[in-house]
Amino acid sequence: MQLSEPIIQLKNLMHEHRNPYTDTLFRVEIDELTIERGDFAIVEGANGSGKSTFQNILATLLQPTAVTEYHLLGMNLTAELGSERSLGHIRRRLIGCAPQQPELLPALTVEENVALPLRLNGRTATTARVQQILEGFGCRDAAGRSDLVRLARHRPHQLSGGQAQRVGLARAVAHWPGILFCDEATSNLDPLTKKSTLRFLDQLRREENLTIVMVTHDAAVAPFATVRIQLELQAEGFSRLSRCHRRPQPSVSPFADRSTITNTPHNNGVQP
Repeated sequence: MQLSEPIIQLKNLMHEHRNPYTDTLFRVEIDELTIERGDFAIVEGANGSGKSTFQNILATLLQPTAVTEYHLLGMNLTAELGSERSLGHIRRRLIGCAPQQPELLPALTVEENVALPLRLNGRTATTARVQQILEGFGCRDAAGRSDLVRLARHRPHQLSGGQAQRVGLARAVAHWPGILFCDEATSNLDPLTKKSTLRFLDQLRREENLTIVMVTHDAAVAPFATVRIQLELQAEGFSRLSRCHRRPQPSVSPFADRSTITNTPHNNGVQP
């Protein structure tokens, strides 16, 4: 039996920011939160409840106004949250981020975009991993071929919105991160593609020990979640964590029908 291991632990987090257009102040408060290794956590709440702000803080992309304690991937980052020099190395090696708009580099091909985090981490032998991830996030044609593999040498402007979003996810997990943060990662996908994409994400979670934190409004994601985090607007300009519900992990992935991932060792987010 595998013992649980906290991947995120935070206490007394507060963030304030002022809307530059309306000059109104917005505040998010989280008293306490724990996310364990291998969790699939979804962050839910109404529009304007601070979901993306909250996730950006967890991903070290945004400095909170105040926090008593913040541990990520076994590291105490409480004192590091304002230091880009310290956090840049951690993000490059241990964290994957997939924003709603994938922001692919237009001068690179699909396979070059996906290989980029591997190369930034000093890896030159990237072909097998890129192929594996593009296969996993691809949609199959009548001959069983992945559309993303077929489009590997295309550039981002030649992709549909859904294809670009899946390439963004592929890039975010290519370097074996310990944790993946994604914002509305299925928003541009049709129902069948959405289901296969979520299945593959869940397969990575199980077989590569990946922890996932996803902001979503999508009910299709809920069956995969092991933790549901609810942010609620308490009053105008004020939001806080109102509920964090953990459910037992199913013995198999919902709707699982993909083959097992192979040759993907995982060690705290960094492949040895």
